[in-house]
Amino acid sequence: MSIAKDIIDGITCWTVVCFDNVHNHDLLSDKEVSFLPAYQNIDIVDQKRITLLARAGCSMGLIRRVLELEKEVDPGQLPFTENAIRNFVQSESSTNIQSDALELLKICNSLKDKDGDVQYDFTVDACQRLGHIIWKFGDSIRAYEIFGDVVVFDTTYRLNRYEMPLGVWIVVDNHGNSIFFGCVLLRNEKASSFSWALKVNTVVFSIFF
Repeated sequence: MSIAKDIIDGITCWTVVCFDNVHNHDLLSDKEVSFLPAYQNIDIVDQKRITLLARAGCSMGLIRRVLELEKEVDPGQLPFTENAIRNFVQSESSTNIQSDALELLKICNSLKDKDGDVQYDFTVDACQRLGHIIWKFGDSIRAYEIFGDVVVFDTTYRLNRYEMPLGVWIVVDNHGNSIFFGCVLLRNEKASSFSWALKVNTVVFSIFF
């Protein structure tokens, strides 16, 4: 289609100069059309299921796989894509991610007011958004002074709703019980992110590996 713009007596007019109604590509099948953005409709039953899984902290990829297994369809054969799931969760969520970040910082600050041994640190990006955040409870720091000979640091693989790796420091005491020392949320899995976490954990919380 070709369109021309003319101004006649001060009024802008648009005129269709040329229109070709012949398609220059093969039309998609009914099955393929369902994957176009305009057809990414999620029915009410699936919406409720997605909302429930999202509130449980499942990542978008995990939600998609759960729905595939429940519906007994092959991977990638849902009538909507992972991006459609993500868009739905973001549109339906009553809590903005940045609001959650601010709330987490408020909680950390409140805990420190109640217990002076509580420690936390964080980074922000160029847009002043929360990047990484690490925190330790007073009891954890005091426990390290007793059982801090060997420390294990392990991370999950983006299993929370924000798809951020969660790292934890733990140790086993002389009774065989696991003791939690602290945890960190990382924006990504780059070496610089893990380096920041280990460095801050060492400098700020006096834990030496």
